Formats: sequence, C-alpha cells, structure tokens
Amino acid sequence: MLPCHRLGPDCKGNMLEWVPGSSKQKLLASFPHHKNEARWDHLPIEFELPPSLTHTIMPWVVEGHAIVAPNSRVLFVQPSTGGAMSNVNMSQWFQKMLGRFEAPFRFAPSNLRHIFVDDMCSGKHVAGPDHNGAARIMGNSVERWAISYDRNMHSRQVQAAVQAMEGWRQELLSLPGSK
Repeated sequence: MLPCHRLGPDCKGNMLEWVPGSSKQKLLASFPHHKNEARWDHLPIEFELPPSLTHTIMPWVVEGHAIVAPNSRVLFVQPSTGGAMSNVNMSQWFQKMLGRFEAPFRFAPSNLRHIFVDDMCSGKHVAGPDHNGAARIMGNSVERWAISYDRNMHSRQVQAAVQAMEGWRQELLSLPGSK
C-alpha cells in the first residue's frame, strides 16, 4: 500500500486483508479513510465479509487479480490494462453487468444507495441488517438516510397520514355529543 499522507507511513489505507488465523478463507474490509472519518474521531469502518461474498470474490482475490494486475495494490482494475478503474470505468462495467444479467432497467451505480435505503425504510423489505449498522457501513447515519437517500419518505409519510385519518375521524364521531 502507498503510505497515507494524512496519517503517516504506517497507514495501510483502505484495504481488504485476510482475517488472522482464517487460513486465507475470510476477508476483513478496513476503511480508515471515509467521508466522515474526522467526525467519527478517525474510527475506521471495518467488517468481516460474509461467507457468501467472500466465496464470490475469492477467485478474483486469489487468482484473477494476480494475472490481470500482478503489481497493483488496487482491487478494482481494468482487465485490459491492469490499471485502476476510474468512476467512468466502474459505471461502464456496472452497466455491462446489468445487461449480462438481463436487468429490466438500467441505472447508475450511485443509485444503489437510494434503492437500498428506500427498501430498508419502506417497511416492506425482507429481513436484513440493523439500520444503524447499515448506515455506518455507508459512512452515514440513519438521520442522513432520511435527508439524502430516502427518496420516498415524504410520500410514505403522507400516505400513512391519509390512512390514519379514517380512524381519527371515527374516534371524533364516537365522542359523546358529537352526533
């Protein structure tokens, strides 16, 4: 890894590494540099990848990366050059992946945050992570979700208020002397 200019030569930067004692079977993601690092007292976002994700990316980590970019410490590289992927390259790769899996519509990878937060906040999602923990992985808070990512919060709140009006009206009409 390149030395971190902000935290000195001992900083390894954002990285994936083997979980100690896992016989190279488990990966730890460590992100000491994220958009809220200063607000979070420079605490890193760290987590062990779930087994299904580790299993999915392990062929790339163990074999593919060494073939395509043997001298690169960057995880996401362009297959044709071995150079680091830019935002444009990543977006192009994402669009090709959507096509390969016959996604019914196209969207920018930046919209994944909005899609995830909308599903998590809709109340209709399947079992999933705790909102606070999921927001932390995104480098946010649940409060920030509502401000920046939950595009349907207002319509859900309006609909809930409209649905609650019937009960409110019935209770008012049932009060003594309201007839």
